[in-house]
Amino acid sequence: MKNKEKSLFELLRSKDIIAILDGDTDFGEYNFKDGRTIKIALPYQSGPDLCGISTLFGYPMIYSWGGVNLSRWQYVDNLIDYCIKQDRCSDLLSYFFGKSNFSRVLNGLSPDEIKESYKMITETVLKQINGLLYFGGNELCIIGSQFIMKPLNTNVEVVAPQIKTIDRERLYQKYVHPFNARYRPRKF
Repeated sequence: MKNKEKSLFELLRSKDIIAILDGDTDFGEYNFKDGRTIKIALPYQSGPDLCGISTLFGYPMIYSWGGVNLSRWQYVDNLIDYCIKQDRCSDLLSYFFGKSNFSRVLNGLSPDEIKESYKMITETVLKQINGLLYFGGNELCIIGSQFIMKPLNTNVEVVAPQIKTIDRERLYQKYVHPFNARYRPRKF
C-alpha cells in the first residue's frame, strides 16, 4: 500500500465499531429452544486478552496489573492501526470473528447449537458494523476467508489462476514419483 493511500480499514477505528470488536456492544440475546440465552455480540476481550492478541499479531503490548494501562478501546485502536500498516486487517478480523474465539461463550452447547448460534451472531455483528459504515458509503465483506472493505455497490473481482490443462504424467512426476523414490522399502 502506498503511504499516501488511506486504507478503508481506517473506518474500523471509530469508537462505535471498536466497541463491537472488543465485545462491549451487544445486540440483544439469542434464545435456545430450552430457554437458555447468550448475548448476540463478539466475545468480550479484557485488557490482558487484547494485549495477548496484539502480541500474537506482532505488536507486543503489556498489561501491568495495578499499574496504568490504556483503555480497552485504545488497545484495539492501536492494534487496528498496526494491522493496517502491516496489511493484516483481514487476519485481525478473522481472529475476532473466528469460531475458536467463541469457545468461552459457546462452551457446553451441542455442535448443532454452536453452528447455529455462531452463524447468527457473526452475521448480526457484521450487519451492525455495515450499518455504521453505510453512511460513509462503505461496507465490510467476507469473500472466502478474507475480510475486505469496499465502497457500496462495487463488485470485487476474485482473481484465480487459470490452469490450461492437467497432465496426468506431469502430476505423477511431480508428486507421486518423488514420494516413491524417497520411501521405497529397503531390502536387507
